[in-house]
Amino acid sequence: MQKTLLVYYSLSGNTKKVAEEMARIGSWDVGVIQDVSRRKGTWGYIRSALETVFKINPAIDYIGNDPGAYDTVVLGSPIWLGRPAAPMRSFAHQYKGKLKNIACFCTMGGTGSKEWEAQLNAVYGLTPRQLLAVQEKEAASESAREKIKFFVNNISTRLRVAA
Repeated sequence: MQKTLLVYYSLSGNTKKVAEEMARIGSWDVGVIQDVSRRKGTWGYIRSALETVFKINPAIDYIGNDPGAYDTVVLGSPIWLGRPAAPMRSFAHQYKGKLKNIACFCTMGGTGSKEWEAQLNAVYGLTPRQLLAVQEKEAASESAREKIKFFVNNISTRLRVAA
């Protein structure tokens, strides 16, 4: 049987909501990326912007099972300034070469999902099998739930076919 792990980073809670819904639908195991240093307030915002623009990989804590033990790892991240959140880049960097297959989802206020896909491919040699972008304004809507369900079912179907 194929195994899927969902790993996400969430600062505001939007990505967490989407991740929890995905994990529930897919009956997937979940891993959480947490900041080592505080990211709230004005300094946290400035730090987040600098790490994003200059592609700095901050120190993180990962709480979850070994991603290398899974057939597919679904990565979930907010988009900051049109790019994936810096803590997710840190995770991808730490587990480079250990992830067999990946799929990705992001939450965002504007754009940036294609930048994340390109960065994963160019920097880490990872090509997502599937990518889902959820706008923050639609995250709690029925249309978002339908997108999430389709995304999860598509990943699960591909895993059954590959087995």
